[in-house]
Amino acid sequence: MQLETWIALRIRQLCEERGWTVYQLMKNCPLSKNSVYNAANGHTHITIDSLYCICKGLGTSMEGFLQGLPENGSD
Repeated sequence: MQLETWIALRIRQLCEERGWTVYQLMKNCPLSKNSVYNAANGHTHITIDSLYCICKGLGTSMEGFLQGLPENGSD
């Protein structure tokens, strides 16, 4: 699995755990709506800064977000 796909799935998983849609994350995240949408759909190579902002919007740490990431970035 590509890293962008894993990040998109993780964003959606964390939204679901909170009972949120991606749109609700967009409202809580200090990034542009387009950036959040692209990250949540695996359409972009996300930067560390953007991932940090998404984590902030989700109310989680980077460490918490990255739990479960395969060590080599693939299955």
